[in-house]
Amino acid sequence: MLAIVILSAVLSGAAQAQAPPAPSAQVESQIEAAQKHMQAADFGKALEILNMLIQGEKAAPPDVFILTATCHLNRQETALALEVFERGMSLYPGQQLLEEFYVRLLSNYVPVEQMKERLDKALAISPRSPVLLRASAYLEIRLDPRSEQARKVVDRLIEAAPDNPNSHLVSGRWAMLNQQAERAIRDWETALTLAGNDNRMRMDILTLLGEVENTLNRADRAEAAFKKALEINAGLPEPNAASAFFYAEFLAKQS
Repeated sequence: MLAIVILSAVLSGAAQAQAPPAPSAQVESQIEAAQKHMQAADFGKALEILNMLIQGEKAAPPDVFILTATCHLNRQETALALEVFERGMSLYPGQQLLEEFYVRLLSNYVPVEQMKERLDKALAISPRSPVLLRASAYLEIRLDPRSEQARKVVDRLIEAAPDNPNSHLVSGRWAMLNQQAERAIRDWETALTLAGNDNRMRMDILTLLGEVENTLNRADRAEAAFKKALEINAGLPEPNAASAFFYAEFLAKQS
């Protein structure tokens, strides 16, 4: 499934969103030829072209590494796909799309301990990458939310990406698991402000705020947050039933 997601993104042009200056016409032609082989599910032929680009004298553009990794995934060659992403990330530190697909690959195919080791190595190359820091923070929280390492990674994430709502969502999760409800509220209120017009994210954050206010026995504030979440949820193209469930659960406890 992940291979299909990556392939779809690349073929639609999404993978070029943060690419460096456009490659030469010859390289573009070779990439197009590889994509045609991929669309025909001839991943071996595609790899022949893509590997030549990677091994060339000039650094191949990020798209080439994403396409190559996708070919390996479709051939059930996960280890090779990981190596290709890591090679691309070493050439293009901080290239967000490479990092995002790499993290998804780790999450889907790699055991936790190996994931930690690979993320640590990737962060040594791009120590301020919000994508890698967020993945590392989630992993450290999963392993031991009360560890000093978890706290440090969360702090690094906030420092590296203070204007990203996801940073504060992660920080709030860490705070709740460390019995710091007031900090969680501050984090999630900041995330709510930064979420802007992302109504699905706003709905999720308001639901979290309702939950934490409820744990603090502040029923009025909890109900206000739940009602706002429900109002936003009703306007979503695909409403989430979980929002109504949490509010109903809250009301049941109040009766």
